Amino acid sequence: MYFRMLLIGYFEGLESQRGIAWRCADSNSLKSFLGFGLTETTPDHSSLTNIRKRLPLECTRRSSRSCWGSRSSRSC
Repeated sequence: MYFRMLLIGYFEGLESQRGIAWRCADSNSLKSFLGFGLTETTPDHSSLTNIRKRLPLECTRRSSRSCWGSRSSRSC
């Protein structure tokens, strides 16, 4: 689910976790893509932060580079 939300952020042009979380909560089609029902709530930005912190650093860097290209590799 975390990586799907990152992909949504990439394709929607969203770089902040708050923006990604808001967009996923706002769209029924994105909720369905993430595996949530129409009445279920999606993870908020703090949940995304907790997931990111639990992942190994290299995993986070690779996923960021894959989604955002060279922009994020400069900030790492």
